[in-house]
Amino acid sequence: MSTLDDLAVELGRMGAEATRQIKGVVDRGSANVKRDAKQFSTGIAHAPRYPRSITYTVTATSSGWAGEIGPENSADDQGFLGYVYEFGNATTAPNAHLGPALDREGPRFLAALDDVVRGIIE
Repeated sequence: MSTLDDLAVELGRMGAEATRQIKGVVDRGSANVKRDAKQFSTGIAHAPRYPRSITYTVTATSSGWAGEIGPENSADDQGFLGYVYEFGNATTAPNAHLGPALDREGPRFLAALDDVVRGIIE
């Protein structure tokens, strides 16, 4: 029975370590998307403060970790303009920056998750 108990303890430790590592991957990926989105949105002549509005948060969910990246709706940093800049409207062409930033990070994010999983099962 002690071998089974030892296995249960080890699996619990591995689960806690995997959770910690996955949170790190989500945090790093969210920070990378934020950084790239800021870079892609820099230089908009009529909204020079907009890039400062882009933030991210990482929160625990019932199924793991979630990163939320995007402009904060603040008049001071022009975050309220985020939807128009990303998708455009009838009078303004889109200036996609969040989508391309997410596309750039996707492969790195998946590779980092793969590294975590491989490290746990090996």
